Amino acid sequence: MPQILSFFSGKKLASTGVFTDDDLVDKLNHDFTSVVLVVLAVVISARQYVGDQIQCWVPGYFTSTYVDYTGKICWVTNTYHLPFNENVADADGSPNKRKISYYQWVHMMLIVQALLFYAPAVLWRSYNVAAGINLNNLIQAARKLGDPNQRDKTITYIGRHVDRYLGHYRDEERGVLARFRASVARRLHFMPGKKYGNYLAVLYLLVKVMYLANVVGQMFFMNVFLSADYHWYGINLLTHLARYEDWPQSGVFPRVTICNFKVRQLGGNVHRYTVQCVLPINFFNEKIYLFLWFWLVMVFAFTFVSLIVWIYKIGFRRERLNFVKLHLATIGKMTQDTDRRIVQRFATEYLRQDGIMVLRLIGLNTDGIAVSEIVGELWDKFRASPVFNEDENASDIDDV
Repeated sequence: MPQILSFFSGKKLASTGVFTDDDLVDKLNHDFTSVVLVVLAVVISARQYVGDQIQCWVPGYFTSTYVDYTGKICWVTNTYHLPFNENVADADGSPNKRKISYYQWVHMMLIVQALLFYAPAVLWRSYNVAAGINLNNLIQAARKLGDPNQRDKTITYIGRHVDRYLGHYRDEERGVLARFRASVARRLHFMPGKKYGNYLAVLYLLVKVMYLANVVGQMFFMNVFLSADYHWYGINLLTHLARYEDWPQSGVFPRVTICNFKVRQLGGNVHRYTVQCVLPINFFNEKIYLFLWFWLVMVFAFTFVSLIVWIYKIGFRRERLNFVKLHLATIGKMTQDTDRRIVQRFATEYLRQDGIMVLRLIGLNTDGIAVSEIVGELWDKFRASPVFNEDENASDIDDV
């Protein structure tokens, strides 16, 4: 709930123990959308179990017991929709007859959808912790940089933790073969592997693809669940509005349906009844799924744009290098006299894709000054490292 308030207020979250290891679009998927779906499930459950679930027009000779039985049997055995201009007697052969069986399960399906939206976040957090770096703890620590008494210690702690992660998987073998593998990995930016420095970056992009596939998959899942072309539902509404037409009652969520049921009497005779029923719950279902359609389209659009942006930020070496230069210049670590080749080695050989992605996530959840100071701490560790203070002429990299 605090994340929802921060989303609409535009303010960053305080350190309240919530996860802060991804960007706002990811939170839109696994937090905001999950909460929206759970709230909708609660609304439907309250309406379903409070008041009459279904009301059927029964023959006048039905007793109150028969009326109660009719409502319950029609609720649990499903009903079907038939346009008023068609004869009920010919319903079995009518192509317009549509069985309505979803209304008992709407609240449960919304809960399942909420879990599906949250699943990629669980995968992301599990695998980044398993890789040896807890992004949530790092970002939570970065949020405490506002305390002047702890600022230097916190920056040192974050820099040491990131440096340890980056160095743990670095391929430090010597020889032509090792240099060739490293060169290929740098040019094939998405050649996955921890020792290539892009494990977290590739994992993060895959998680974003999962968010995107989840939205699309849920649209088609609801086609099956509702037995209708739900993915066109909002477009049909907009088409009617563009033509200045009233939004007709959708056959997807009919409020008046037909119910067939049989009653076995003690003498063995079986009586078949056909009654007309009203489903008040479909008034709410129609509005909820209409809102949900527009919400999912919005989530899809934001997620798609976010995926493209992150591919650009992670996949293009020039963009990664500009990111490093900007933050080094912010804290005065990079001047006109700074050797650009060393800066390039720092970005491509030391930080690599994983390090820069971690710094970007810290910046998205804190502020740019904090990232600049952490970059400065890592820069000092890089300059002090004997591995990266070798003769720079031995490095096979291009000029900046």
